[in-house]
Amino acid sequence: MKLNNILVLFTDDFPFDQNRTHLNYEKKYLFEAFDKVYIFSSHAKTILAYELPSHVIAYSIPISLNTAHKFKSFKYLFSPIFYNELFFMIKKLNLSPTLKRMKCLLSEIYKAFILYKFIRTNIEFEFKTENHLYVYSFWNNYTAATAALLKIKYPLIRAISRAHGWDVYFERTPENYLPLKSFILKNLDAIYYISEHGYLYSRKKFGNFPNLKIARLGSQNYFLPDFKKQRKPFHLISISNIIPLKRIDLIIQALNLISKKYLVKWTHIGDGPLASKMKDLALDLISSKTNISYHFTGYISNNEVLEFFGKENVSLFINVSSTEGIPVSIMEAMSCGIPVVATNVGGTGEIVKDGVNGSLLVENPSPKEIADVIEKFISLDDNTYQNFCKSAFQNWSENFNANINHPAFIHEIFNL
Repeated sequence: MKLNNILVLFTDDFPFDQNRTHLNYEKKYLFEAFDKVYIFSSHAKTILAYELPSHVIAYSIPISLNTAHKFKSFKYLFSPIFYNELFFMIKKLNLSPTLKRMKCLLSEIYKAFILYKFIRTNIEFEFKTENHLYVYSFWNNYTAATAALLKIKYPLIRAISRAHGWDVYFERTPENYLPLKSFILKNLDAIYYISEHGYLYSRKKFGNFPNLKIARLGSQNYFLPDFKKQRKPFHLISISNIIPLKRIDLIIQALNLISKKYLVKWTHIGDGPLASKMKDLALDLISSKTNISYHFTGYISNNEVLEFFGKENVSLFINVSSTEGIPVSIMEAMSCGIPVVATNVGGTGEIVKDGVNGSLLVENPSPKEIADVIEKFISLDDNTYQNFCKSAFQNWSENFNANINHPAFIHEIFNL
């Protein structure tokens, strides 16, 4: 009898939120590779935003802790996981066990067990078959800890996690602390970092665990780029949620400084809580400028982004985030032969090669520095600019092509 490959996948949004697109490229390969897929999403919505194949089953299990839940989490004060993590926090991470850090740790343990119990209630029968079962947490947070709990209970399964940015870098949190890392490290078969920067950061922080690995994300493209595109007007594009760390205000301030001799069109794709504020800022600073035009599209899907790149003469992609892993939006731009200007944060320097396929800005650039680099690309002669475009496409083809990266990732986890 043929044994099936079964995937238990933990996500935070897919497939219940169409505005979040982290798994949009990878899901196709996962669905093709596994005979059955169970998705457990922490999203609050219960109505599917995507049509799923018949062999894919999705559960919505929103885990947000109210006061009563937080009180209940204190029962884990007596658990071995808590004491091992407390020891790790003090001895390995050299962090003091503040009240806020301990509350954070207890809450994450509580959430990990809620998900663990939900899975055992709903699909424990799958763990008791002779099929090949893989548990995959897309994020390296409490869901990865749940994967570790399942690995302890069912040693024959394979349990893995990806690790991106916010779930890697301690400095991005108010308490300079990410809980349950010791438990995850010691119990998962593999943790796959999407960037070398995150991988090296974790090796330095935790030690050289053999289960720390690198597996890059990728994007798709459906057309051969036009490297001889027109640059008048010079079309600048940015794609992101409009949230503080994306610093869209810096782009607006930079556009305000662009010389009047340059005609620039700026398009921002994405939405978010700061959208109204950014539109007001653009209205104040650049709406009256005769050489600058702009448009906020709101959210559009990945496929629509690629269609947009295919029909528009996009001259330059810009990302000025304060933190990143490796943005898929940069991969999408390069797949269409678009050079990129971005801040040198996280793993961005692994995809943007300064002077080759774009320009790297310092971590905290001024609006003047951003304006200068935009003007530099506007001023390039056609041959030099086309070389930037060709290098961008080549870099994507060789290093960030979903048709290569995601099958390779699945092949590796099948051989763990």
